[in-house]
Amino acid sequence: MEHFRPPEPFSFEGTNVADRWRRWEKQFKNYFVASEISKKDKKVQVAILLHCAGPEAQEVHELFVFGEGVATDDYEIVLGKFKDYC
Repeated sequence: MEHFRPPEPFSFEGTNVADRWRRWEKQFKNYFVASEISKKDKKVQVAILLHCAGPEAQEVHELFVFGEGVATDDYEIVLGKFKDYC
């Protein structure tokens, strides 16, 4: 993982948040694949996502409501929540 640099933390301020999130998500997914994060435990995958996304995203994540039976430790579901938020 030391060979690949994660994307910069995401900022929710400013304009075109949805478009900027789409680009950030693409960068993160490339980092995810290149760093072989998929081999890690699901909770670790979400923790890496939140770490990369930064403090603002971590605060936003705390606001998410997950339906009963929805996997909160699935990074794709968490990414979807951020997309909906943006």
